Amino acid sequence: MNAEQKKSVAVAALTGTQTVTQIAIETKSSRKFVRGQKVKATGAIDAGTITAIVSSAVKKAQQIHTTEDLSAIKVTANDELFHHNKPILSGIDTQSLYCYLLSYFSFVPWADGS
Repeated sequence: MNAEQKKSVAVAALTGTQTVTQIAIETKSSRKFVRGQKVKATGAIDAGTITAIVSSAVKKAQQIHTTEDLSAIKVTANDELFHHNKPILSGIDTQSLYCYLLSYFSFVPWADGS
């Protein structure tokens, strides 16, 4: 089995759309092999990889958000989320469902107990 086929087995196992047995039968491999590919794939998707993907997406979103005109928004639902104990302030326009970022890891006086 080549690398691409092994990757396909891992993706199928991770998505859970088929059982391990079904994947093994379809690929003419063992369940042990399928489970092994799933473990390898899970290990490859580590916290560093996820953080890098999210950070890249945030940078792109920040660039887009700086050019957006939010003046037409009348009713919002704002919320604070925390990532590594740092606030991410975001909101949504309740009429259009447009989501926007208010602040990302910036200093917020109330966040540090001041």
